[in-house]
Amino acid sequence: MASSSSLEKHMGAMVKRYSSLFTLPSRERIILSLSASCIALGVLAILPSLPSWGGFGLGLAFGVCLFLIAVSSDFAISRLFMEKDPIFNFRRCAGLSLFSSLIWLGLIFLGTIMSIFVENPDIGIKSFLLGFCAVLMLRLVVFSTTSSADNERILLSSILQPALFMISALSATSAIGVSLTASLILFIPISILAVGLTVLLFIFFLNRAGEEAVGIPSLSLFKAFAASWTEDLNEPLEKLFETLGGERDVDLSLLAFKGNKSMKAVMAVPGFHSGPFRNVGSSLFPSMMQQALEEKLQCVVSVPHGLFGHSLDLSSQVQSRKVIDTALASLDFPSFKSEITPLMRLEKNGASASCQIFGDCAFLSLTLAPETMEDLPEELNSAIVSEAEKRGLSQAIVVDAHNSIDGPFNLEKAIDPLKRLLWQVSKRP
Repeated sequence: MASSSSLEKHMGAMVKRYSSLFTLPSRERIILSLSASCIALGVLAILPSLPSWGGFGLGLAFGVCLFLIAVSSDFAISRLFMEKDPIFNFRRCAGLSLFSSLIWLGLIFLGTIMSIFVENPDIGIKSFLLGFCAVLMLRLVVFSTTSSADNERILLSSILQPALFMISALSATSAIGVSLTASLILFIPISILAVGLTVLLFIFFLNRAGEEAVGIPSLSLFKAFAASWTEDLNEPLEKLFETLGGERDVDLSLLAFKGNKSMKAVMAVPGFHSGPFRNVGSSLFPSMMQQALEEKLQCVVSVPHGLFGHSLDLSSQVQSRKVIDTALASLDFPSFKSEITPLMRLEKNGASASCQIFGDCAFLSLTLAPETMEDLPEELNSAIVSEAEKRGLSQAIVVDAHNSIDGPFNLEKAIDPLKRLLWQVSKRP
């Protein structure tokens, strides 16, 4: 088994790599990289048709022009078309431009290599037009699937930069005496129409899959998720969860410990799951509940994980607050009992169970540590409570002390040894 410092090192590295999937480089690095890619794009677009130092200089000037167009259009998009969108600030618009320019650059590079081998400069022009189609499709897909702006703003944001690039390219080719054939000119409007129809079909089938599965278009869920993950906005996703969820009574078990004059500690175990992630739903419930109880009772408060899975997440922070407000309003400990059994702990077949009885309330915790253990089914909690009632106890509070650090979790394999161990440990005190 790895040491604690080694485990922390590996966990830190994993978190760092995982977080990098959802972050962009700094704005300065994006701008610097965008300038380099635009200049390379300009040089490769001009040099095959004018292979000279003059062509190289014109390519540099064209590249600088493309960079200025990219930066100014990104600024306009973020401040005008996407001003109310929570995701597309200038940095993210510039990041999209960087990815777009790299795709365009790659296609032009391949076209340039091919044009040199076959000695046909038209291939370079065709590769530039192909890059225009690829970039336009990329931007349409990204803005359509991520932005919460209206369709007109999404269309303008998608087409503005590629269109300005194309106008600049036509001007540059005209300056060096290269004219487009009628078929290439006709290719531009046809390609725009084809790209638009392709993206519309993609969005249609993508949304229909979500509607058939949960009754909500897929992109509505994804846009709300993106707003939550990138900007910590919980409201868009919670509004959808409110429509998907249903009403149900939930439990909150409180185990209080009192000294001679004041409350010493309270353990609050929710009869629902704290999830699904970040600040959405009931994810923040443990800290919210802890803070509320500590402020009211002025004692130490712990809110461990109950024996419930993600099927019992609360749909919003509003629902979490309802539970907390109800608990505070009805907070009452009419009597305290001094009878306490010794803590019993049994381990068998990788399963561990602990049990201690406070008065007529049994407190149990389950774990498979150090093996992986995730959420256990609600049925197990019901079975434990039923067994406690058979033995004359008024209540059973169960904590799922799970961890997930050592591979996949086999629920069926874990249930049987935990059940057998539970019945044994509950008989011992």
